[in-house]
Amino acid sequence: MADIIGVFRRGNKPPVQPVVLTYDNDKLYWTGYTNYSMNLAEEQDNTYSVANCLAKQWQNEIDNGSNLPDLYIVHIAIGAQGVTEKYMWYPKRPAVPDVICTYSGVGGSINVNSRLIIVDSIKTVLDDEGNNRYKLCGLLNGGKVEYLIDEDFDLSKISKNDAIMVGFSNKNEIATVNVVYDAETNWNTIAATGSGGYMNEVHVCRGQVLSYDNNFIRVDTSKKAGSGGYDGSQEVYFNNVSSAAIYLYQNDKTISVSASEICPGDYVFMRGNYGALWEVIIVR
Repeated sequence: MADIIGVFRRGNKPPVQPVVLTYDNDKLYWTGYTNYSMNLAEEQDNTYSVANCLAKQWQNEIDNGSNLPDLYIVHIAIGAQGVTEKYMWYPKRPAVPDVICTYSGVGGSINVNSRLIIVDSIKTVLDDEGNNRYKLCGLLNGGKVEYLIDEDFDLSKISKNDAIMVGFSNKNEIATVNVVYDAETNWNTIAATGSGGYMNEVHVCRGQVLSYDNNFIRVDTSKKAGSGGYDGSQEVYFNNVSSAAIYLYQNDKTISVSASEICPGDYVFMRGNYGALWEVIIVR
């Protein structure tokens, strides 16, 4: 489209690639608009959007003789996750009752959108009837929380510094647990995980920080179980680190810290949800 101009997401003005756009770019280089690598919001290309449909219609008008100026497009779009028939955002989809997505944990089901709780301790308390009960003390979204534990729950399933997702009974007591990060696991023997690129799904990864600057983090996830180290062949990245809950696990203790604590070379456990970074555990 000769009269439509856009900005590349990775690398302005080839062959200066790959250069990731940040808030601190001194200059933007405009070039002919395409449906590839120009969505600044996420790495999903060659899809329908208002931006590329408008670009096509504008170019058609110019080609048919209309006296229109060049159109400059800054393309920022998030996928609708299925607007065609049979998918969840299809406008004529029959109404259904609200559904909470869950998956199995120890003793029941857990909402997949539950935030991680970092276990600090399990202590004994008296309930309103004078009975001895167990209470979990931990960190949630950087703040301290305490929850009673259901009497039938097996306490051997969790340990100090574990990162867990929980499900609650109708008494608002912890009845279900899924251990997402086991603090006792030997870091050097586990395989790093991650699909590479932006983590645009509910996803966890383990890896080594390559860089952290201007709220943008790059993490090497190439290490395989039993291998000698990371080789840089695969990485994931996020650009909204300061919005996440950041924890530091060191000397058998986990504390809440700010994103400024992250340093190149750190080992990290990260959990994201469709492009949003939720939790980072720095392991030292």
